[in-house]
Amino acid sequence: MASIITSDSSVQTRLLSANSYVQATPFPHIVIDNFLPEDLIANICSNYPVEPTANEMLYERGYKGQSKRQISPNECTPYLKAVFNAFNSAPMLQFLEKLTGIEGLIPDPYFTGGGLHETKSGGYLAKA
Repeated sequence: MASIITSDSSVQTRLLSANSYVQATPFPHIVIDNFLPEDLIANICSNYPVEPTANEMLYERGYKGQSKRQISPNECTPYLKAVFNAFNSAPMLQFLEKLTGIEGLIPDPYFTGGGLHETKSGGYLAKA
């Protein structure tokens, strides 16, 4: 699997600008173009479960029907499990700590609320 955190120091220097993150409006955030390598994105997409999984959660809203699908990392392929673990790893947490200035971030090995989330056409990203 391709590395999620790049080793290119010029990219890291640019990305780790806590100032850009903290001063962003209307709330602290950052946009990182090309953050993930193209081959990693392609592999994630090719491993995305097309068929329903045994324990996935479906959320409906009104007459529009099924609009959101959530799949636990435990129901994913070994490749996707490795991706989830990489996003939960010490190097990723250290990257996020440097970026945000928030020390002591901790991983969530249980992926509480985590996993693959698919919002379909007509779906909502926020509670009403």
